[in-house]
Amino acid sequence: SAPKTHEIAAASGSTLQILAPDDNGKLSRIALSHTFGTIRSLASFRLTGSKRDHLLLGSDSGALAILRVDVSSTPGGGSAVLVPVHVETFGRSGNRRIVPGQYVGVDPRGRACVVAAVEKQKFVFVLNRDAKEN
Repeated sequence: SAPKTHEIAAASGSTLQILAPDDNGKLSRIALSHTFGTIRSLASFRLTGSKRDHLLLGSDSGALAILRVDVSSTPGGGSAVLVPVHVETFGRSGNRRIVPGQYVGVDPRGRACVVAAVEKQKFVFVLNRDAKEN
């Protein structure tokens, strides 16, 4: 949500939440998002030259979503919002063995990501930013 802050992304079934430690050391929820599908995989990465991390989310819808946490768009200073930066559809819906999305790996320098299925198919995506830092 902001540069140099520590946050934890936790996925459970169809719920994705972002947790951050408060002043007392307890974890407090800063963002909560319910999806219309099952979250299969989750990874965080930082694009080259960027100051913020993004989330890479594989779901049973056959799509790969890149999300960022946005605090500025919340009315009244409430909880943060998970904003989709890019969504790439590459397979059929459902938890199938041949549809990629079960395994996600990200280059430590944020240059590329790989999405793999349990059997056969693997995709590699090159990660770039645009002028708006998306």
